[in-house]
Amino acid sequence: MSDDESSVDHSGQDYISPLADSRPGQKLSAQLPDSGSSEGVPIPAHANRTVEVSDAIRMERLIQSCSAAVLLGQQHAARKGQQYEPIPVSLPAPDLRPRLVWILGNYFITSVYRRMSKIPDGRQLGFPRSKATIRWLEHEKLPWDDVIPAVSHYAKKYGHPDILIVHAGESELASTRTKELTQYIQGDLLKLRSILPLAVIVWSQMVCIRKRPAPYSGRRLDRACNKINNAVSIHLEGSGVVCINHSNLLKETSDLFKRSGLTLTLVGTKIFCTNLQEGIEKALQLWKQSHGVNA
Repeated sequence: MSDDESSVDHSGQDYISPLADSRPGQKLSAQLPDSGSSEGVPIPAHANRTVEVSDAIRMERLIQSCSAAVLLGQQHAARKGQQYEPIPVSLPAPDLRPRLVWILGNYFITSVYRRMSKIPDGRQLGFPRSKATIRWLEHEKLPWDDVIPAVSHYAKKYGHPDILIVHAGESELASTRTKELTQYIQGDLLKLRSILPLAVIVWSQMVCIRKRPAPYSGRRLDRACNKINNAVSIHLEGSGVVCINHSNLLKETSDLFKRSGLTLTLVGTKIFCTNLQEGIEKALQLWKQSHGVNA
């Protein structure tokens, strides 16, 4: 499991002042002893944790600093019998910062992440960093039961995102009853809204894999996959959860999946990423509407 390059480890550095560096994304880090494996879930009891200084706090301190500078300028000018004329300062509006987008998922997300990492700035999926910063949280194995624990772990480690995309569930198609898996996904996606109340939750629909475990037939798993995708999407209508449809990957064509049947080809990856882009665009618009942002 590896995070996006935007996460920088500042472990061991001395914290001087938030005014020394007012760049967005400034982080304070504390290195904690690690006990146990750091892969996947369950999350170890101790992990390297990062605490972010919020934009609001950083902006408040910057304003305080500017106010102090104005006061000093006035005092200095008064001693010389001059009138102080401050230089106009333009501060960035907090709602213009780039949105933080997380993509959490299983081997599908891992394979796409690795392929996009080979393209310059490919992990941004075409979004300028001034608009969105995308962090990939890929797991080689991510059972649906581990989704909420993983989100809770990353929220403590990185702070809350503005948009969370979740892609998982394919590994349970053959081992879990269709009705049960449907209910799990529906319930957990709504729970994520309460865990991250200010974020937009995005569900990336399952993609039917081309390699099926015996004795399950392809048609049986395809029917289960389609049934769950449709039921969850209908259930989430009007809930504020965005759904990404991958029906263009459900076709029985040889050019979308590699021979293993578990990962996508270059053509399949392009289609998958296009679907992600459309879902992120919808989520960005929904975020702006819910927060009253016009930019």
